[in-house]
Amino acid sequence: MMMSEFIDRTGYQPSSEEYHYIEDSYYEFEGNKDEFCKQWLKDSKDGHWAKELRLRKQMDEMKAQMQAVIDEKEENLKFYRPYFDRTMKAEKKATILDLVSEESVNVEIKIKGRWEKFEDVKVHYVGMSYNGIFEFINIIPKTGWRGWMQSIKLEDIEVIKKA
Repeated sequence: MMMSEFIDRTGYQPSSEEYHYIEDSYYEFEGNKDEFCKQWLKDSKDGHWAKELRLRKQMDEMKAQMQAVIDEKEENLKFYRPYFDRTMKAEKKATILDLVSEESVNVEIKIKGRWEKFEDVKVHYVGMSYNGIFEFINIIPKTGWRGWMQSIKLEDIEVIKKA
């Protein structure tokens, strides 16, 4: 419904801000334009519209405040994310280097959401692949190179810990 239609039906001249709220109320109304305007006049006379308008304004203010809080938190996340990522990578490397110093360990590694257990293995850290693209670890069984060996890219490891 256009503002001019509302004015013609009710005889009331709202401000553009107030009409915005009237329009919101109209879109939520179940009936047609004439029924809405009739109900609006009734609500205006008994004070219900003033209460509804006040509540709608408060809701918009609360939404704006909450959006400001969300925006601030997202900005903080953007700022701190690289520091967090570097810390997590350093912590993961420190754990790996700690495991490398031992001959035989039991290790649990979370790789892409799935936990894998390795028992009685040696963890060998390789700083860079032959082409220098990624870092990885080798999981070597106690029997040495004759048995199986598994290479895992550091970037694929979510968590690594002693079992």
